[in-house]
Amino acid sequence: MSYKQSLAALAAISLTFAACGGSRDAAPTETVAPTAAPTAAPAPTPTEPASPPTDPAPGETVAPVTQPPATEPPTTEPAGETFGDLPWPCSEGTGANTDDGSEIGVTADSVTIGTGDDAGFVSSPGLNHEQVDAIKALVVKCNALGGINGREIKLNYYDAKLFEVTTAMQAACDEN
Repeated sequence: MSYKQSLAALAAISLTFAACGGSRDAAPTETVAPTAAPTAAPAPTPTEPASPPTDPAPGETVAPVTQPPATEPPTTEPAGETFGDLPWPCSEGTGANTDDGSEIGVTADSVTIGTGDDAGFVSSPGLNHEQVDAIKALVVKCNALGGINGREIKLNYYDAKLFEVTTAMQAACDEN
């Protein structure tokens, strides 16, 4: 797996972690009812009778309706540790890493990524810190599994303080 594919997989996992953050204490305050009722009843499936069963005539025997056995696809377990049902995209990699330095943040030994939140916002200290906590945990786990194609992940943190996004982004760009 190339480091670009690994970075894409790492980004997808990071977004999953970020989407799962936040408080789960509050119950939903509103439910929305459907706007229109269905107009037609669903068609019967091939294993259901097309009409309701009728009583058999005297002396007639009726065979019970049987469902075909459910078939489940064969499952194969991924090799190594998994993230849910998927194998971790992190590993020691194969072969030597050779990088000519043309990719920003990538060397033969490391991949540097940046993350941030609004934790320094004065009116709400710690805002969105769960996102960075999740990414930090992801980096620790991925490095323990060998990094991205054998490269150690280095994480730079930037605090946008809600209204200082441009400053945080400029700092990230200045640090490459």
